[in-house]
Amino acid sequence: KWLGLAVSRKRLATSHAATVTRELATLVTVGITLAEAIDTLASQHRGRMRRSLLVMQQSVLAGVSFAESMQQVPELFEDVDVSIARMGEGSGDLGLALHEIADFKEAAGQFQDKVFTALM
Repeated sequence: KWLGLAVSRKRLATSHAATVTRELATLVTVGITLAEAIDTLASQHRGRMRRSLLVMQQSVLAGVSFAESMQQVPELFEDVDVSIARMGEGSGDLGLALHEIADFKEAAGQFQDKVFTALM
């Protein structure tokens, strides 16, 4: 649990995670604060995705770095995603880092689809 919200260890669909990451990147890039951007996305989702976003929002509002807040939701972000976000925060271009994470997730999802199709 993080700040009273239960977090699942089961991964969310890669395509869904990529879409949410891309939306977050767009909101941050146009100048919306991180907490507001996460809140906007949380209001558009239900279930595990909403819970994950709310955990991240609470963490950010508590003063934790975005990369560290990503570590609180392993069902949404992998270690490599956290590392990319940490670099983006350090360089002052989190929006670009989030776009890179979304690109990575989309490519991984396409690869998973190809492997699944080949096995059928």
